[in-house]
Amino acid sequence: MNLMMAAGGYPGTVVPVAERKACMAALEEAGVGENIEPFAEFLAGFVRRRLAGEPLPDVPKASS
Repeated sequence: MNLMMAAGGYPGTVVPVAERKACMAALEEAGVGENIEPFAEFLAGFVRRRLAGEPLPDVPKASS
């Protein structure tokens, strides 16, 4: 996803773990419901925040 965004000139983003359910619901609507709009809007919110200078969220570290 970030490679495609970078190719279009957009900043990369990370979907926070707290947003995972919303992300999966939007992806399901895109795949099963054949409606990409909820997922596009979901990602657009993160892109807008990154363009406004908001830092990427912390990425949880893998447990050893």
